[in-house]
Amino acid sequence: MRFVDDANAVPWPRRGPVANLLVYGALLLTIAVSPILAFIAYFDDWGRLAVTVSIAMTVGISGYYTIAWIGISREQQRAKRLAETGIRASAEVVASHWGIVNEQRGAVLTLRITGPGIEPFQTVHRTEAKPGQEIGDRLPVLVDPTDHTTFAIIT
Repeated sequence: MRFVDDANAVPWPRRGPVANLLVYGALLLTIAVSPILAFIAYFDDWGRLAVTVSIAMTVGISGYYTIAWIGISREQQRAKRLAETGIRASAEVVASHWGIVNEQRGAVLTLRITGPGIEPFQTVHRTEAKPGQEIGDRLPVLVDPTDHTTFAIIT
């Protein structure tokens, strides 16, 4: 089962073992190389500048990876929770047009979501996919039982 996040409409498939190895390997390589460069540069004529740049590199890149890691983990937890506790519902396409999504041409869908135990609501969904849906089409969705405005389209 794949979900499409309503916030930015980018599919979040699970990462495989090779992708995990590459992501975490790049993080560890960055953390390991910068201090080594700082140590070597300390004995060079440019010592203080090189040490400062190396430390800034380590802190900056490690901070970026940490923030990205936290964001991806939260999104995966949200998708897992939605898969486990989500209420199956239906989203009817009430409008569809082209728009800009993540700096690329994509589809902007206006959806009316209804289902058992869910107060009907309407939302705008942006996706990088082509607008293959026509007005009146129904899409299967999962809706968060505690927050009915949080949903995921099941693709």
